[in-house]
Amino acid sequence: MAKILWIDDDVYDIQFLLYSVEKNGIIIDKIHHLPEAYDLLKDNHQSYNLIVLDLLMPSTNKSGETPPWLSEDAPRGANGAILLKLIRENLKIKLPVLILSIMGPEAIEDLEIHSEQLQPLQVIRKTPDNLGYLPTAIKELLK
Repeated sequence: MAKILWIDDDVYDIQFLLYSVEKNGIIIDKIHHLPEAYDLLKDNHQSYNLIVLDLLMPSTNKSGETPPWLSEDAPRGANGAILLKLIRENLKIKLPVLILSIMGPEAIEDLEIHSEQLQPLQVIRKTPDNLGYLPTAIKELLK
């Protein structure tokens, strides 16, 4: 059975998205803080088949503290992009990543996350029109 790590601070608005994926028999672990996501992936990434990552996330952990690796100002406030670079470059995790963010294409291009080193990667913008495509995109990435 496929298992996804879903990293998003938007706890309530994503509930319907989670349901639409979980009803297909996919297990989802939800993390709402980047530092906790980094620690979980560092110690347990092999139990996941896919990472869904929001880019616009606060830098603090549950206690309100910012770890040193997130102390730099993220471009456009996209702390999720820092996490993506760390899991690819430092942790060497090659799981597919689906970026699910409200950021527009121009802003995402500015983040330079489309480099060969950060692949495999797919980006879906959080808009009502695109969210209906999400379960299909997840199924494709899990193949």
